[in-house]
Amino acid sequence: MQSGVGQVRTGLPWEALTTELTGGTCKDTSSTNRLDLLGIETESGIEYEWHKLVTAPPPCCSALIPLYWGRVIGCVTSARAGEITVRVAVTLFDNNAQPLDTYSDFLAIEAEEKEQFDVRIKDLPLGAKAYGITIKIVDLEEVPYIP
Repeated sequence: MQSGVGQVRTGLPWEALTTELTGGTCKDTSSTNRLDLLGIETESGIEYEWHKLVTAPPPCCSALIPLYWGRVIGCVTSARAGEITVRVAVTLFDNNAQPLDTYSDFLAIEAEEKEQFDVRIKDLPLGAKAYGITIKIVDLEEVPYIP
């Protein structure tokens, strides 16, 4: 892809994508929306590996309005002998540790295998200051059907 006005250059970080498009006025706002981690709760038979909270680039940098505020991505491992269905829930909390909203991802994990999760946070509720992660084994019937 060519670089220049109206073009996005590949291979560059989000902060550098649109300085030409916006006349250098595009700011990285991800540092202003930092959330503290309250904790990670896992059920027996699931091993938490890692996670990262990633915010979407500001609208001026993505050239479109983002479909979500951010994502919590990470990895879990099954310590069970058979296949399991896992729900990874990210709950957003206010200053008083009161839950504001919860977003989820469901995974099918084979015996003793690793699987990555991707929980998309559609909107950041007003007053959100922290988040927590809950990883639990669920029945297949608990997984919502989305046509």
